[in-house]
Amino acid sequence: QQVAGMWRSWWLVCAGPGVAATFCAGNHLFSSALTSSCTSIGGDLIISNTGSGIGAVTRTVQSRLLDRVSVKDFGAVGDGVTDDTAAIQAAIDYAQDNLLPLYFLSNGASSYYKTTATLNITKPLVMFGEGSRMVTIWCEGLTAGQYAINIDGTAFGTFGQGRFEGFTVRAGLGDCIRIKNVSSTQFRDIGLRNSVNGIFYTGTRCFSNDFSKIKVVTALTGISFKMEAHTGGGHHSFYDCSFGGSSGFSITSDTVTDTVN
Repeated sequence: QQVAGMWRSWWLVCAGPGVAATFCAGNHLFSSALTSSCTSIGGDLIISNTGSGIGAVTRTVQSRLLDRVSVKDFGAVGDGVTDDTAAIQAAIDYAQDNLLPLYFLSNGASSYYKTTATLNITKPLVMFGEGSRMVTIWCEGLTAGQYAINIDGTAFGTFGQGRFEGFTVRAGLGDCIRIKNVSSTQFRDIGLRNSVNGIFYTGTRCFSNDFSKIKVVTALTGISFKMEAHTGGGHHSFYDCSFGGSSGFSITSDTVTDTVN
């Protein structure tokens, strides 16, 4: 069935009023002691579930599937061979426009999502994988000064309340991530490897961001974390981070900031 412009499919294994339901939606297997019912509307099978807790409400499986977006919903493969650039960018655009979390699924082992151009994020987004050791965004073909991921809130105005977590970025001859004009956003469990520079932090509105468990997995040839041309405020917090490379942490002379914890 096509839902919100994306093809979703599921198979009901067992369901009935008061019977535990087990069903498979895409690559995800759900099994729960939910009270389930099936209704045929216009030829489509509509499966509804009600949780057993106090105050639980009935929701359709379609509604539950739309709680978050997977890059695989847009055709990303994550096999390290297929170029997933267009699929991932389409997933980013849809998720940030519809205020939905974006999920990178591991294929049971470490998954490599190959890209060949910068992935652009321009609005607040929650983007997460299954862990920095399980999911890698591997960008090939970049040159000096290009980024595997560009998080730029300039056009949005006030970019805040985002979260990026649970993946590794490798960019070859380019840089891993640029963060520009982003505030009140969390960056957690992110690996940086096989690139020139790790994170480039800049802009006139870039403050109150939290960085936790940001680690250089394989030594970078440049700077792990570079704060440059930054005049956008302070309150930058770092917890359990490890910055290696030829230079670990750099604040250039054209930066005006305060409170780096």
